[in-house]
Amino acid sequence: MAGFSLQRGTSASRGPIFLLKFQGRSLAIPDTLPVGLLLGSLLLLPPLLLSLRSSSSLRSRFASLSASAASSRSQLSEAAELSARLRKDALAAGAAAERRLLKSLLPTLDALALAGGAEGSRADLKRGVELTGDGLRAALEKHGLREVAAEPGMRMDPAVHEAVMMRAGGRSMEIAEVLRGGYVQGEGGEGKVVRAAQVAVFDGRGEEKGGGPASPPEHKRKKGVSSPEELRAFVAAAGADLVVVDARNPDFEREPGDAESSEKAPLAGASKGYRPGAYNLPYDRANERMDLGLLPERCGLDTPIISHCGGGGRGRKARDFLRASGYTNVLNGGGPEDAECWREFGDK
Repeated sequence: MAGFSLQRGTSASRGPIFLLKFQGRSLAIPDTLPVGLLLGSLLLLPPLLLSLRSSSSLRSRFASLSASAASSRSQLSEAAELSARLRKDALAAGAAAERRLLKSLLPTLDALALAGGAEGSRADLKRGVELTGDGLRAALEKHGLREVAAEPGMRMDPAVHEAVMMRAGGRSMEIAEVLRGGYVQGEGGEGKVVRAAQVAVFDGRGEEKGGGPASPPEHKRKKGVSSPEELRAFVAAAGADLVVVDARNPDFEREPGDAESSEKAPLAGASKGYRPGAYNLPYDRANERMDLGLLPERCGLDTPIISHCGGGGRGRKARDFLRASGYTNVLNGGGPEDAECWREFGDK
């Protein structure tokens, strides 16, 4: 109350007193037993009320903290359940992916088992090994495995190539020979290296004194391209039934390399009467397929077919795609960049 105060004190004449001040006036009241009890109680009342108020506030705060703790425990429990569920789902997904991979490899295992008990010529055995390798490669490609681009004459790329040998001559850090193929998983720049391609590189001693590059290295046949001897025998046996599949793309912006090879040999169908037995079926790298509807009606599943591109890289992919589609008699002829092989069928 404004203007009111009550204090305890001592008077020289009265002894213990209560000094009551109200609106500027003072009143000394003797501290007798009844009065002392009453006024003492009044003195104790404010701190008591303050204490009760503080106690109520503490109880309210404690209740709030208890509720927060209970909420936190509930959230932690839900997070633990979610983590366990996600871990279980991840393990199940991983196991399913492993089963799919194993299932895709079973045809290769079956082919090896048949080859082990088969009798035949060396040529038959070689053909069986090629078919088995193609099946294994196709199965792994379905799971995102891609072969690293590596061939003589290319500049070594430390990201996907591993130089394990140095050769004298050539241009510095140019690939002289591919010793072991490399593989990545995934497309383009997002691909992860599974195994780098091991290569031998030139040390640059073959560069001319004026700083210009040396003569390009001798052409090395790409992996999967049939030999000139195989192609010669194949063409002779096929006769008029031979079908040649040109996997190059007429859209040179998408495949700049095809523009270079087309200068050596135009694409199939470039002009009337040019290579009458050849058909242009561009191999789509992105979707890993060709439009088989572009094949002639006379082409059956056992028709002899030679696939090619510029040098044989996509020619091999085209061959593998045709075989996977049921065509049983297909060879990869390389392309016009492989002059020896091209001579055997390039005019067909």
